[in-house]
Amino acid sequence: MSLYTVLILAVLPASPGQLPPTLELHRTHIPASTPAVCQAYATHLADQQRRLNAALVQRLQARVVGTCEPLAPAAPASAPASAPTP
Repeated sequence: MSLYTVLILAVLPASPGQLPPTLELHRTHIPASTPAVCQAYATHLADQQRRLNAALVQRLQARVVGTCEPLAPAAPASAPASAPTP
C-alpha cells in the first residue's frame, strides 16, 4: 500500500487564459492500494463536500473536485560529512 494526499478543492470560474482560483475545502492522507482506489475515494469526498458546502458552491459558481497525489517518501537523512584528514 502507498500513502496518498487527498485534496478537495472548490475551483472558481476564471477569465480566459488565467489559472482558476481555488479554495481548499478538505485535505487528508490515506493508504490505498492503487491510484484508482485513491481517486475513487477523492471523488466520494468531493461529492460529500459539494453537499456540505452547497450554498458556498452555488454562490461562487464553483466546481468541487477531488484530487489524489502520491505522498512523497521522506528523503533519507544524509550522512554527516567526515572531518578532513590532516
